[in-house]
Amino acid sequence: MKRLFKLAIVGGLIYGAVRFAQSQKAKWEGLTETELRAKLDQKLSPRMPEEAVSQITENVVQQMKAMGKLQTEVEDTGFGVETTVAAAPETDGEAADEAAAD
Repeated sequence: MKRLFKLAIVGGLIYGAVRFAQSQKAKWEGLTETELRAKLDQKLSPRMPEEAVSQITENVVQQMKAMGKLQTEVEDTGFGVETTVAAAPETDGEAADEAAAD
């Protein structure tokens, strides 16, 4: 019984550590490059010299780009959200009407 209790405690600790790692990973994924650079600068600047911070930031940004974890930045044109609408496929009747008009 004592062994089972120890196993449950160890299993719970491992589960908690995995969940914590997943939540930390989720906080960093999906950021844009600008947001990532700002977050790294905020975390590392008080602890390291500026040159080391810029080198680490550049390395992290390159690695996250390579893994596809960064979102693309969207320029705000001031006109709201830009959407792309695909043209609806032509039906046989529409193609015949256009051919008859030519």
